[in-house]
Amino acid sequence: MVSRYWVTVGAASFTYRDRGHRDHVPRNPRDAEKKGPFMARVKLGSIVVALALVVAITGCSSSKKSSSATTTTSSGGVTVTTPAAGSTVAVTVGDTNGLDGPAKSMTMTVAPTSMKAGEITFTLKNTGTIEHEMVVILLPAGTTYDKLPVATTGEDKDKVSEDASVGEIPETAAGATASVTLNLKAGNYALVCNIAEHYAMGMVAPFTVT
Repeated sequence: MVSRYWVTVGAASFTYRDRGHRDHVPRNPRDAEKKGPFMARVKLGSIVVALALVVAITGCSSSKKSSSATTTTSSGGVTVTTPAAGSTVAVTVGDTNGLDGPAKSMTMTVAPTSMKAGEITFTLKNTGTIEHEMVVILLPAGTTYDKLPVATTGEDKDKVSEDASVGEIPETAAGATASVTLNLKAGNYALVCNIAEHYAMGMVAPFTVT
């Protein structure tokens, strides 16, 4: 009589035929000895196939996770985070004919005139005919930018006090541009060209930090 054994390895299966008795007892002891090693090989093969399937499934899962980590926009493009632009203030200074010009002929324009507290970059553009500078002065309470006291004697004659200065752009030649970045706290400020007589000739502007 022929006995059949069905062995399943992964998704595949095959039949093992054993020519034995109806009670499945081998005809001789050597048949029993052969059956033991064969079954061991079958079990080992099943384990190897199962491990291969686990590795394959894990690999697919990792691949899916990697692809899902990319964020795209609704149009299919990759989303890019654009850093916020810095706070920049444009300061333009000019004059008609230097110190020989008419009274109040020196100008200073600022845009914007107000910024939030923090790092602020001032860019000075000199459109005049002589050197100019920009000094940032924190105004004391109750003081306005156009009413600062001007020294009448000494080495600082015709200049305002810089005791409350928080930073500056030094003398900049006509036609040149310069900049400075300052960390400013909330308050009222005066932007001043503090070269002798320039403040009195109108080179000053207010600036507010909120």
